[in-house]
Amino acid sequence: MSVITNPVAVRELYNELAERDVAIPCFCAENQRTVEAILQGVTRVAEEMGVDDLPVFIAFTATYPGRQNSVNWTSTSDPICGARLCLSAVRVLAGDDGPFRKLRVFTHLDHGQPDTDSALLTECLDPFSCVMFDASMVPFDENIRRTAEYVARYSDLVTIEGAVDEIVSSGGQPQDSLCTVERAERFVRETGVDLIVPNVGTEHRATQEEAKYHGDLAHAISESVGKILCLHGTSSLSGEDVARLNRDGIVKVNIWTRLALVGGQAVARHVLRDLGNVLGAEEIASLVNEGLLGSAFDDPARIERLWGGALGPKLNSVAETARRRVWVDDVSSVVGEYLFAFGYRHYGNA
Repeated sequence: MSVITNPVAVRELYNELAERDVAIPCFCAENQRTVEAILQGVTRVAEEMGVDDLPVFIAFTATYPGRQNSVNWTSTSDPICGARLCLSAVRVLAGDDGPFRKLRVFTHLDHGQPDTDSALLTECLDPFSCVMFDASMVPFDENIRRTAEYVARYSDLVTIEGAVDEIVSSGGQPQDSLCTVERAERFVRETGVDLIVPNVGTEHRATQEEAKYHGDLAHAISESVGKILCLHGTSSLSGEDVARLNRDGIVKVNIWTRLALVGGQAVARHVLRDLGNVLGAEEIASLVNEGLLGSAFDDPARIERLWGGALGPKLNSVAETARRRVWVDDVSSVVGEYLFAFGYRHYGNA
């Protein structure tokens, strides 16, 4: 099926998810290895279930202050360049001739900023399946006005996600109020967006101590506006919370932090275990003297067993390939966990 950007097909997917009680994960990426891990993880689940065309969203932010994925994609810090590279990686890997072409892959611009991301939101829509028009930095009435104008102009070209709740009041004060059913109803009615992001307690701006998923509120909102809810912020979710998301009307869940955490930690463990094949004996001795490394590097038996009998850089260890492999392996496993947690069992008999 490959990469799907036609807005009619994307809206059909949202209906399919609602009917099947599935919440689709929208995995953010800021490097190619994460894109590969996402696609590999979904493919493993597809093979296990005997279903070729499982759907998944791959996303990135651009200039969003909370995290700038496309800015971080390259050392140039150019958000447009990073966006093009991410979208290119998805097209090559999941395109008609790519190794993951059987999947249904959807691309998403997350937290598109109306001003600083205007080029992506207006001039570069063709590669996107969905964009989030995030006007939550302005008061609610202005958010509605700007979002409605954007929907009127671009809804024929792309599906659009809107942010219901403002993060700054008209007086300039930070806001972190839970969404209400009435507010969500008005936002959907007056903007015409395809999906909404209501604050149901898990928003990025909430601290870890404050973050708590209010499932009953999400359910009440979806009962009123339909199963068109997108959840941002999953780090605070319990197992019980995750299991009920699809029943609460959540059809899309944005995920990034855990992928970065799992991938980064996997690489750190790998480098520590392989350090004798990365650094020279003199530099390792200096780190031992500083107390940063232990006695294992003075043990001939361990040096023989772990590092080929001699401390020093070896090409297979200093090259990128090994670190990419452990990142992809660990992150792809997490991707599979999310698919089953969000109800993908409804696509087969797994």
